Amino acid sequence: MNDKHKRLNIAKQILLFSSVVGAGISSITGQVAYVSVPLSLAAVLMNEDNRRRCELLQQSASFPPQSDATQKQGSTQLEHPPQKYLTNTHLRLIISKLHQVQQQQKVMQIGQINKLEQQVKEIQQMLGDLDASTEDLQDRTRNLDQLQQQIAEVQQMLQAEAFSRTIPLSPQVTSSATKSCHRQQHERVAIFVDAANLYYGASSLGIKINYAQLLSILQAKSATCRVFLYTGFEPNNKKQLSFLSWMQRQGYQVFSKEVVQHADGSRKANLDVELSLHMVELANSYDTAVLVSGDGDFVFPVKIVQSRGKRVEVVSFRSSTSVTLCKAADCFLDLETILDQIC
Repeated sequence: MNDKHKRLNIAKQILLFSSVVGAGISSITGQVAYVSVPLSLAAVLMNEDNRRRCELLQQSASFPPQSDATQKQGSTQLEHPPQKYLTNTHLRLIISKLHQVQQQQKVMQIGQINKLEQQVKEIQQMLGDLDASTEDLQDRTRNLDQLQQQIAEVQQMLQAEAFSRTIPLSPQVTSSATKSCHRQQHERVAIFVDAANLYYGASSLGIKINYAQLLSILQAKSATCRVFLYTGFEPNNKKQLSFLSWMQRQGYQVFSKEVVQHADGSRKANLDVELSLHMVELANSYDTAVLVSGDGDFVFPVKIVQSRGKRVEVVSFRSSTSVTLCKAADCFLDLETILDQIC
């Protein structure tokens, strides 16, 4: 019986030691099984040990009275305090502590997960902004490609008409063309004025143009009208700058470029490309285009505008108008026939 009791004590101590070790491992790994299994076995062994002690006490109570020496020995044994064992309350406290440790670990893990999710959202936002910037850049690139294509078309047109010659028109051509320049009521009109060509044409005749009167005639019978003037300027010429300001007040939208002196000594500010490009780009916003120029370089943009279902009127002096341009236009107005109204 004593040997069996010793074996129970040894097993109990081993299980208690295992419980302590399991508690340490559980606090690290978060697994309660490392401590709960040894503690459960220890509790079973303690219950078994207590049961055997109770049996021994019952057996000793049923024995006959012993001698004084035996009683003294028994009393001496009873004077020793019994060993203390882990109770169920202690086990519950230990398990509760382990649960608290696990709960704290879960809270820490949840906090880390939330932090990672926030970082992921920030990265996704940055990627979204990058995608938007990329799309905007692609749109700008497409617009630039379209503009370059239009410029190439205008340059091709100018090269094709570079050798067109300006010759006087016969009275028959002028008369028939002038008669056909009758607009429909409430048309949308856009007027494009080549100021240099108009100026040199008037100078060849020794006259000066009243631009306010000219604009009034060109705007006749139009519901809406936009007027664009293309001209060069000299920064130090105050009189010229004042004239351009006056033109703006009269309703002209002025596009100007500084006059440049070329190697051959000539001074010029070429705005043919700008005029042609605007004429083509704005085709959807007008019904009739009025080109105030006799330059044959504008034949190609005139044909492009006509291909989009728009009418084109050419207004210039007969003596300085390209035959090719006059034939390409839907009608031609000779300014020499209305000098009394525009001078």
